[in-house]
Amino acid sequence: MVNQPHPPHGSQPRQEISGDGKLVLRPPAVHDAPDLLRILGNPANMRHVPAGTLEDIAAAQRQLDTWRAHWEQHGFGHWIVSTPDEPSHIVGFGGVFWREVQGWPRTLHIGFCFDASAWGKGLGSALARAGVDLAARLDHPVLLGKAGMSPIGHLDEVAGEAPSVVMGKYP
Repeated sequence: MVNQPHPPHGSQPRQEISGDGKLVLRPPAVHDAPDLLRILGNPANMRHVPAGTLEDIAAAQRQLDTWRAHWEQHGFGHWIVSTPDEPSHIVGFGGVFWREVQGWPRTLHIGFCFDASAWGKGLGSALARAGVDLAARLDHPVLLGKAGMSPIGHLDEVAGEAPSVVMGKYP
């Protein structure tokens, strides 16, 4: 999905099946706001996500606008996620994106959030693999040991949860 511009208004965005066949991935579209609010507005779905829940449809639209702008600028970003069995039913969101977090320099991140009904099916792992595959195609040295990275620190993002491990690679 690298360097895929947004489709013309009214046309369907390009969809791609993940390498393991578990996910249907596509860039975000304006009409995804209700599904974004359904998933990212539910505290049960967001309990491991430091950003917190979306409050209303306007917040969902602003988030989509941010994701779409990232796609426009970089040719990749957050995906809209469904499964091959139900490609029209959105089960989550996630992808590879540039981000600055708590004083760390701007780096490439991978992140995702799924509806709790989709948990325990390996979809998060499948999305992480798709993200690593994309990062490899982008030729960025990112994402854990596959890219030769090692832990360089910790980031306490979610109160009451174990800190995230920050990975890095030094010459």
